[in-house]
Amino acid sequence: MADEGKESSSLLTPQQREFLNGEQVSDSYKRKLQVRIRDRVREGILDAPLVFASDQLRDKDVREIFSVDPSHIFGRPEIAEGIVGLIALVYRGLRLNSDGDEPTEGFANQIEAGIVKALNREGVDPKRVEVKIDVDIGGEIDDLTPEELASKYSRDQMIDMLSSSVISDEDFAEFVRIQQERVESTEDED
Repeated sequence: MADEGKESSSLLTPQQREFLNGEQVSDSYKRKLQVRIRDRVREGILDAPLVFASDQLRDKDVREIFSVDPSHIFGRPEIAEGIVGLIALVYRGLRLNSDGDEPTEGFANQIEAGIVKALNREGVDPKRVEVKIDVDIGGEIDDLTPEELASKYSRDQMIDMLSSSVISDEDFAEFVRIQQERVESTEDED
């Protein structure tokens, strides 16, 4: 997410960002925001081939899009977080449109085609590009015990689940307690 004080264009308006971050709005304004966000994100995705194919952007400009902020110190860089979020959004959209089938094969094929396209643009003839995505869907997260959550998921993943209301504050607090106990028991062993 772009810095709040930063003067730059964005896919989302400041009001749309505030709404997505939980600001309460009237039901009629909520629906308008949802439609506008949906339309802007779709148009942004549809603009990606133009941005990729255009000769108007220099390699330096493309490099800058994906650069890591030099002041970045801790955790996943902002651009990496954005890429993960974009992949998650694409995958979620494919799942919601898949009629119950797992859409990973088509997703992998799209990733392969994108990699080949990028290499071709650079004048490279790839010998082989293979993307394989295996997804084994388990049960519901609600069915997992706090110990299972602590064993399977990182703190960042749990924060994501908390912020999207997949887990409760109590589940997160229990996760933190279990993680702390594990750290303390590891320190005791040393």
